[in-house]
Amino acid sequence: MDVSDYYGTSPDKSHVYDSRNTPNRNDFVRAYRLLEEDLILIFDYIDPTDSNASTHSHRIYQLLLRACTEFEANAKEILEANGYTKPRPLNITDYYKLEAACRLSEYGVMTPAWSGPRRIFEPFKEWQNTAEYKPLKWYRAYNASKHNRTSSFSSANFENMINAVASVLIVLFAQYHTQAFDPYHHVGMYHQDDNDGFLSHSNALLHIRMPYGWTNEEKYDFDWQQLKNESNPFQDYQF
Repeated sequence: MDVSDYYGTSPDKSHVYDSRNTPNRNDFVRAYRLLEEDLILIFDYIDPTDSNASTHSHRIYQLLLRACTEFEANAKEILEANGYTKPRPLNITDYYKLEAACRLSEYGVMTPAWSGPRRIFEPFKEWQNTAEYKPLKWYRAYNASKHNRTSSFSSANFENMINAVASVLIVLFAQYHTQAFDPYHHVGMYHQDDNDGFLSHSNALLHIRMPYGWTNEEKYDFDWQQLKNESNPFQDYQF
């Protein structure tokens, strides 16, 4: 499975992090790194296992809210950068439009620290092969607990929180490929597991599996070395 073709034929993928295309990459990836660092701290107190999936606490609640807010910020940035606007604040039904462009539902995220068969998280799975928006379990938990923590506190649980953090990594990867792994350095080396295809990096807690459903006709094909010299080499995606 040659997932790299989706990002074009440039061997080093330099177009992915060209500043004209991704002026805010460092800011968004740094924000994600803070989420991941706080997730590691929670792992110190709650063992990452299937049996703890429903565990809830104020620390988990806080990280769920932050991760969902970060997902929203990324989604809005993508839509608005491509000229998508509404006469109202954007919401999850607008973010759903990223599915057709990015195949978010086909991404998987895992961590070797997790024990149990539920170690692969697919936060956008509900959107796969859908003609219209369907709610996401972890995002519904976010809204419920945010608006009424007293009655919905238990929905802000370990599993929903990790799905929320994973959603941020997925949206970052859809934009920046492996440059989503590190906000401070160019990522030239990373590992792809031969058995399951997950990509990983020494600085990252979570590993990620790329979409698998792109046809050859849907993959990008261009000469970036020639295209990069144009004053505006990037086109808007029509959401």
